[in-house]
Amino acid sequence: MTKTLRYSTENIQLIFDNLKNIQTQGKARDFEIRIDDFITVQRTNDLSLFYCYQNALKRESNEVSFILYKGNSRKYDKYVLIRKEAKIFSPNESTTEYIESRVKQAVEEHKKKLEFERLKEENKSQKERIRELKQKVSGLEEKQKGDIKSLIELAKGFISKPNASGKADEDSPINGAENLEMAKMITHFKNRFGEEVFEKALGVGLQLAEHPKIIEEVKAFINQKLNNENN
Repeated sequence: MTKTLRYSTENIQLIFDNLKNIQTQGKARDFEIRIDDFITVQRTNDLSLFYCYQNALKRESNEVSFILYKGNSRKYDKYVLIRKEAKIFSPNESTTEYIESRVKQAVEEHKKKLEFERLKEENKSQKERIRELKQKVSGLEEKQKGDIKSLIELAKGFISKPNASGKADEDSPINGAENLEMAKMITHFKNRFGEEVFEKALGVGLQLAEHPKIIEEVKAFINQKLNNENN
């Protein structure tokens, strides 16, 4: 006997309960489970293996067959559970109608498959693009960290005051600002004035820090130049 049913939790449970009921009566019945005619659970009467077929079940799988053997013979009852919404041929349906229905179904399945492949490729392309962008951002962040660290170390070399041993304390704040605050400040002015102008200005500032006696003269010169430009 072969019976075709809709693939559902209820129908699967009915088959399982039937096997379990027979087993409780002391007469375990052998069963075998196939997915699209491929054996996934070999002939056995161990009910703990019943649901193992689900590990091999795929999205494109069409049907699951439960074969219940009669005693030790090769005779069996077969329950074919249809997963797809395929229209099962009815004796009241003409051959032409059945063929048209199957052709329509095949066309729809082909369209779905093409759409699935398209989405899969699109997703793959997007993942690759995201990976490239992450690498680019990571590279820029590392470069920025390196630039800021170099500037901080350079500034500390000129500005940090010597400690009791006569050596500059590398962990001390710069002009009262912690390293993180200093890094933010450097980044701000670097973005505001541009890298070239910022580096030149920083160089002049460091030279003044090294020769503080000329600071007032330089300030006076700058103010004079600004006043002349304003006039």
